Amino acid sequence: MIGKRLKVLILGHFDTPLHGHALSFVDQFPKEKYDVRLVVMDKYYDQGNYKYFYDVRNRWKRGLIYKSLEVIRKIRVWSYCRTRLVLCPNDGRAFFVGDFNVITGDQILAKNPDFTPDLIVMMWTRTFISSMAVRRMYELTKARFLFVFVDDAHLSGGCHFPVDCDGYMNGCHDCPAIIKGKKIAEKVMADKLRLYKGIPKYIVGVPADCRLARKSPLLGDALQFYNWISDPTVEFTYKSVARKEFGIPNGTFVAMSGAASITDVRKGFKYAVEAANILAEKHDNVYLLLLGNSAEKTDFNLHPNVKVIMPGFLDIHGLFRAFCASDCFLNMTIADSGPMMVNYSVACGTPVVSFYIGIAQDLVEHKKTGYMAQYKNSEDVARGMEFIIGLSKEKREQMSKDCMHQIAKVKPKINWADDIYENWDNYDEGWM
Repeated sequence: MIGKRLKVLILGHFDTPLHGHALSFVDQFPKEKYDVRLVVMDKYYDQGNYKYFYDVRNRWKRGLIYKSLEVIRKIRVWSYCRTRLVLCPNDGRAFFVGDFNVITGDQILAKNPDFTPDLIVMMWTRTFISSMAVRRMYELTKARFLFVFVDDAHLSGGCHFPVDCDGYMNGCHDCPAIIKGKKIAEKVMADKLRLYKGIPKYIVGVPADCRLARKSPLLGDALQFYNWISDPTVEFTYKSVARKEFGIPNGTFVAMSGAASITDVRKGFKYAVEAANILAEKHDNVYLLLLGNSAEKTDFNLHPNVKVIMPGFLDIHGLFRAFCASDCFLNMTIADSGPMMVNYSVACGTPVVSFYIGIAQDLVEHKKTGYMAQYKNSEDVARGMEFIIGLSKEKREQMSKDCMHQIAKVKPKINWADDIYENWDNYDEGWM
């Protein structure tokens, strides 16, 4: 045991209070073991004492800053590779590269003078931090780096979600997210491989992301710790009471789905619609409880037997009631580290019909805590809902109990932050 508080510098793109991003991550480090500072690129809110580079709370100022930064990035892309970057529309991979930003490692560290971190935490940084800045911070501090997998950008030459691409394992050649300027991804990846070499690295992520990282030439040598995104304290509501709140009658089958933006192609909402339409060919009591900010503005081509309830965006209390009102949650995301709604659904005792992605790989046991559908196969998603409909009352109750026990069953016995602290000196020998 090291016998002192470790100094931690957390870096993130912005100060959103959403769980899983930089601001929420501060509380993951026990205060008696860690002295934590936070630096973000963009300040959207007044959330506490932390440093930032751009105050973008004013909409007009934000627009001016972002347009200026975009021009700078385009110039730097051209000087970097003598090409311009054209991305595939609606690709779902979310290609962003921090290597074209102007913020240096020296500038980041200067936000907290007289504070030399032992551990630098890389959260969701989007266009904030370049691989050169990472190298410079390491040279100045000799800190270890902790890469937190909010998505999979840490593994790639720019894509935040590989989807079905494994190019990150061999240099990001011929990136499918890029129409013009494919060598940009190759060069960014090559720079990362060169500049990250010799840096002591940790990874914190869901098991699925850790498995991807083991295959990566970039982070395959990092020490890994599991983080289950969220272990929620659930507010239970009787199903009949919850359904009354949403105007859903008893004796119906309710499939819940949604996301912050259901129009995002990566969220795969079209598979939920197609599966509900298939199910409606046999059943006339199907309800689709659809959550999301853009739900009410979206046109759906649904079977007449499918009734849609669109309450919009719900707070955490409303979200739990929605899960309690539902017979299953449709996780149609085609690429994700989570999503957190899988955790919430399982914790609420609501089975999940999902593709084999993200946290669902570890929380959804086929036909025990839900149904694992074939990837991008709407017919199999419909079969999963049909399977749940066909369960007896006793088997549905048992599936609900199995769901509620699942997070405790797979959750690590020791918190990753405590594990890193308690074994700080032991791990050090592995990097000599």
